[in-house]
Amino acid sequence: MPTGGGPGGAMERGCSGVTQGEVQWDDPGVRRACGAAAWQTDSERGGRTPPAPLSPCPRHVGRLRAAGPGRSRWQQAGDKMEMEETNRVKVQKKVRSNEKPPCVTAIRVETNPLKKFTIPKIRRTADKVSLTPCYTNQREYSSISHTLSQSRLNAGCDLQSSWQFGEIKLVHNEDLEKNFAAKRAKMREEGRQGRELEEHFCFLVLPWGEVSKIYQSGIHTSESAMKELGNPLLGVYLFRHVDVALNYANRLISAEYILVFKVLFGKVKKIQPPMGKKKVALDPTPNFDCHMSRIAPTLKDPVALQAIGSSVFPA
Repeated sequence: MPTGGGPGGAMERGCSGVTQGEVQWDDPGVRRACGAAAWQTDSERGGRTPPAPLSPCPRHVGRLRAAGPGRSRWQQAGDKMEMEETNRVKVQKKVRSNEKPPCVTAIRVETNPLKKFTIPKIRRTADKVSLTPCYTNQREYSSISHTLSQSRLNAGCDLQSSWQFGEIKLVHNEDLEKNFAAKRAKMREEGRQGRELEEHFCFLVLPWGEVSKIYQSGIHTSESAMKELGNPLLGVYLFRHVDVALNYANRLISAEYILVFKVLFGKVKKIQPPMGKKKVALDPTPNFDCHMSRIAPTLKDPVALQAIGSSVFPA
């Protein structure tokens, strides 16, 4: 058994989980149970009133503090430790309250991502002029096929069976697009409206060498066998019907490429094309944008007459 001291004496031992409650003073083993502080037995106390129930020390759970007539150095040390522990707990709470909450990144989960789906744009190359393939699943492919079908003089002609078509390529030329937009804006400023500002499609059938020059720098005036609607050095000739353009080009060259042009006819001058050997090349008519034949082409006409009736001469 441990030896006890005076009324305020105690022996320091390691605590082992003694909880708060009444202590059985007549049990000599109470000192071993608490391991922190214990009173003398009844015979040693001399009949004194037992102290109040013990409370556990804040620092060591189960450590009991003895009470008596005076404050012993053990009690003072326990009070000091209790104050230090209380201050430490306060400091920790203050530090925790000043800490910033952890950064949390919220990730929104779309229940239906198709609601915000946008049609991707065509990625064009960095060059101002380029040719890109046009695949069958693209919107432009359907648009071009529809344009060719609607631009036939012979509505019963199946272009796919009559002509072996290859791949379609899209022309991207920023300068030509800007010039076209500027011309239309200028015509609108001049008071043009209605049919004069409508967009039309015209065609030429040429070998690759000519096609390469046109899609890069645009179409230019040059010598031509056709002179019925105007001087080819002052304007260009285009065809309004794709099958007529194919048949006319096939007489002179092997048809290779069909060039599709977007054209503003503007104010049209209908003329009577000169016939016979004495052809006089006409100059562009002032205050008009293009020449067309008064005679509309028919299926019964020879290819040469169909070409004249289908031609447009923008100057």
